[in-house]
Amino acid sequence: MISTRDRQKAVKLITESVQAGARAVEACKCLGIAFSSYLKWRRNPQSEDQRSKREFGPNPRALSEKERQAVYERYCQPDVCDLSVRQAFHALLDKGEYLASEATVYRVLRQHKANTRRDGVRPAVKRHKPTSSTVNPR
Repeated sequence: MISTRDRQKAVKLITESVQAGARAVEACKCLGIAFSSYLKWRRNPQSEDQRSKREFGPNPRALSEKERQAVYERYCQPDVCDLSVRQAFHALLDKGEYLASEATVYRVLRQHKANTRRDGVRPAVKRHKPTSSTVNPR
């Protein structure tokens, strides 16, 4: 959204540059606005921005908090907790259970910080070979 003051300033700058010999289209490009916007602003310098200021609400198809909790609890059950999210998703599909899409399952688990290695194995630690030795060579 561009304020009325900024619009008036842009129209003034473009008008001055045109009077100095520049082309209006090129002056608009320098300011990063469309030539049609300049023409519209020049016709109605005091008009407000006509774009809607509507804030969008939540998606009506989004999972409720209760459904999100059910997804989280189901994917933390002992029968699927050792599987990757992809494997768990498809294992549950094979059983006929569908709670949410795979992407949504990833989002829910990420929200609960449960989207880490699920097999209980510690992450590998990178070890470097020693560059010096304490044993005295002969």
